[in-house]
Amino acid sequence: MISVSCSQCSASFTVDDVHAGKTGKCRRCGSVVSIPPQHSPYADEGREPTPSHIVQEPPSIDDDEDTASLGRLHVTTTDTIQGWVIDQYKGLVTAHVVAGTGFFSDFAAGITDIFGGRSETYQSQLASIQKDAFQVLYDKALEKAANWIIGVRVDFDEISGKGVQMFMVSVQGTAVQARQLPQTPEAHEVTSLSGAAVQQQLRKVAVLKQLQQIVSGERPWSEALLHSICDTQAYEALPLILDILTVDAREADQPFPPAVQSLALQAFRMAPKRESRELIQRKLLTDGPNQRLLALYGRLNLLSMSWVLEQLRSPTWEHRRVGLRAFCVGVAASYKPADISLLEQIRDALPAAFPDCSEVVTVKGLLGAGTYWRCRHGHDNQLDVTHCHACTESRFGLRRGESSPEKGLEIAETTLAMLKQHLPSS
Repeated sequence: MISVSCSQCSASFTVDDVHAGKTGKCRRCGSVVSIPPQHSPYADEGREPTPSHIVQEPPSIDDDEDTASLGRLHVTTTDTIQGWVIDQYKGLVTAHVVAGTGFFSDFAAGITDIFGGRSETYQSQLASIQKDAFQVLYDKALEKAANWIIGVRVDFDEISGKGVQMFMVSVQGTAVQARQLPQTPEAHEVTSLSGAAVQQQLRKVAVLKQLQQIVSGERPWSEALLHSICDTQAYEALPLILDILTVDAREADQPFPPAVQSLALQAFRMAPKRESRELIQRKLLTDGPNQRLLALYGRLNLLSMSWVLEQLRSPTWEHRRVGLRAFCVGVAASYKPADISLLEQIRDALPAAFPDCSEVVTVKGLLGAGTYWRCRHGHDNQLDVTHCHACTESRFGLRRGESSPEKGLEIAETTLAMLKQHLPSS
């Protein structure tokens, strides 16, 4: 190891012998430091040593709009890496660098820059502390044994108060361990097919034949068949499996055994969420807000807020009913910043989708006149009654036991508050 001392801030540190005779950057003040010459163990091998992150000056993220390289570490502003697969998430890494106004050059020295509408002096100093922030971020990621930092965000803030003014650069991202994918071979280069793949396809063909026998009534459902559907990923069976989960046991001639129902639910859990979601949503629109369908929709976390919004804006009354019920019982698998805007649109669409279709009337009786609300079918009800005594519909035309627009608004507001608290704005 070589001992190095910074001539500007007197900081002392050690670096590996492989950096002998080179220059680097002081990790305290950023000044250029010359490393004393010393015989390198790589000199006899005729190759250059790999620079260490201790003395390497990281480039700014502005070197490339989306990605940049920090030696053996890469950073990107995106959440995915094209051509790479993420093997392990190492966790969030953050860096904050704060500098007082004394850190910047004297105002008078840069006043000519300001007259042009921009201060080159301040810009260069901000770029300098930004590099320092990326150096800290880089070091933290390397400590986690990461080779990529994804989703990088940079924020500049001004802190002032009690006569003190400071500037802060905050950088954050997610450290990950990723590996580069091999190049996809051309079609003509494929010279073999695994026996396991052939066997899987043969099993799937056999399963599909058994499904045809179920449709024709030649054979009943069995646990073995449902196991095979899960193993072979024969998701063509989902429409049939949905009947197992939504049939009313009280109406069925031969109710499905609990084991068969459990395996049917497992098949839905294993299926791609998009296929399950679209199947149940189509069924809801054709069959109406069936309670078992809605329960399955919520249980599998299939809520699609864009679909709900589409139904609430539909000119068809039944579609709006389905959209409201699905929104009130459903939960999404995950929520993204873009969902904040969708929730706000759902909140604003609810009053228009379910207007008050009743009217307040005055009815004369033996004991005098009374004020009532009249439902859309012409039945009069006391003002404190929420649903019509005759047709059981509310003032919004919804039947007793159905979700109300007020319930939808409550869910929208509660979810919005949570997302705005924990997610950044889209």
